[in-house]
Amino acid sequence: MIRKREIRDIRIVYAPPFSVGEFGGEVDNFRWPRHGGDFAFFRAYVAKDGHTAPYAPDNVPFTPKGWLKIERNGVKAGDFVMVAGFPGETSRMRLPEEFDNEIKWVAPQAIQAYERQVAIIDDAASARPDIATKYAIFTVIAKNEIVRSRALIGAARANDASNEFHAEDAELRAWLANPANLAAAKLPANTLSKIAALKSIEQKEIERQNQLFVLSKLHQWNFFTTAYRAVRLAYEREKPDADRAVSFHERDEAMIQNSEEQADSRYDLNVDKRLLVDSLTSYLALPRSQRIPSLDTWLGSAPTPEALTLKVDALFAGSQILDVRKRVAWTHMSLQQMRSEHDAWLQLMISVVPDIARVEGEADALKSEEGADRDAYVAARQAFAHAHGAPTYPDANGTLRISYGNVQGENAADGVAYTPFTTLNGITAKSTGVEPFNVPQSELVAIQSKQYGRYASTELKSVPVNFLSDSDTTGGNSGSPTLDAQGHLVGLVFDSVFEGIDSDWLYSGEKRRSVHVDVRFMLWYLHEVDHAESVLSELSFTQDR
Repeated sequence: MIRKREIRDIRIVYAPPFSVGEFGGEVDNFRWPRHGGDFAFFRAYVAKDGHTAPYAPDNVPFTPKGWLKIERNGVKAGDFVMVAGFPGETSRMRLPEEFDNEIKWVAPQAIQAYERQVAIIDDAASARPDIATKYAIFTVIAKNEIVRSRALIGAARANDASNEFHAEDAELRAWLANPANLAAAKLPANTLSKIAALKSIEQKEIERQNQLFVLSKLHQWNFFTTAYRAVRLAYEREKPDADRAVSFHERDEAMIQNSEEQADSRYDLNVDKRLLVDSLTSYLALPRSQRIPSLDTWLGSAPTPEALTLKVDALFAGSQILDVRKRVAWTHMSLQQMRSEHDAWLQLMISVVPDIARVEGEADALKSEEGADRDAYVAARQAFAHAHGAPTYPDANGTLRISYGNVQGENAADGVAYTPFTTLNGITAKSTGVEPFNVPQSELVAIQSKQYGRYASTELKSVPVNFLSDSDTTGGNSGSPTLDAQGHLVGLVFDSVFEGIDSDWLYSGEKRRSVHVDVRFMLWYLHEVDHAESVLSELSFTQDR
């Protein structure tokens, strides 16, 4: 059982300059050597009586029953480390056909779509820097996904992952074909037929994935999502709460309203229009059988980007969607009230939502159809591994996981060996004064004058910046604390290296490496560069300073 407590008043206390946290940027993303100072300190606040409360000026710092102490001496090569975090999702219990589809279709499609969208945002931001701020979260995610997808394709090719995946699948099916193995593992006699059925369902899902992908891209943009969400909520309110679609239950309504209240800080009208036109252009490339009838009716004969732009302009001209008070009001309206608004965005969505809900319902039905067959496949994989003395564990799904390993480098490729640590020396070697390889002058002075304080490693003769371990992490683990064998804080996970990125599908202990920012770099920066003694005074160490 996991017990958790939500604290709603969290305040940032300290963060290094952006050029420190993002040193290397996308150039170094998923690469080694890394020199990223990706960390920050926050303070949690509660009401004076100790109970969770929203922000209030008289709230007081939260004092938990226990907390992590910091090991200022860090770790050395070969040391045990463990990571406690919330990894998002892995796919190690998937079919080899699903892996092939990820490499051949999903990853390339993501690259193409994100590259177009980032280009639109960057073009607009070149004239107006505030646009870069508004879309910062999206562009960071998009650029990271572009690099990750390319790395996945490259790693899969370099590691011959597809052939290995299919070979393992063939071994599994050959083992299942022996009734004695089924009996010994207490598996149903129809296990192979269930796996065949699962593969058939997956093929159906693959055949319609382009439709769902395009619709997901439409949902990325503020105004489409704003109008869709308000109208979908009105439709769902007509059902008992238990029968509503996911994310549209009564408990979700406050979050939906809050999102509308905050939306103005996350969009630029002209940029969102261009992004919407780009997504509609992709939509028009779908086969007629995968199109949305109500959306086609609205689009009419508007096949060119120029004609689409005029349609989108007219949509906004006939709507009050830019008024935050109106958007919030929509989240409380019934369908009847919405129809009387005569608002262009609302009227479009009143016709479109049922069609999109139908498409989503069909996709959900396929997922439900595969349920029992998927269970049979997972059970077979686990039984096969057990029979051969190999461990298995459930795929990551966003819940708390403890991973462990050792600080170690990697034989990355023929003639290429990664050492387990990087140091301050690498920052000066990479520094160009130009983003993403620019750092504050005060940092360069401290490095060049060897102001290491007590944070230098005897073995490395410098302050460690990042280190590698073979602990098993994935997307969602960023920010997870890295602990030593005594449970003391020695770093934070923030990345992995591309050579083993296909381990989310086919795990390889030889290639999977997590990248951690070393606690000694954090403390060095606080003490020797920014002289943040007030922050240091609040930290707990394994021994007195």
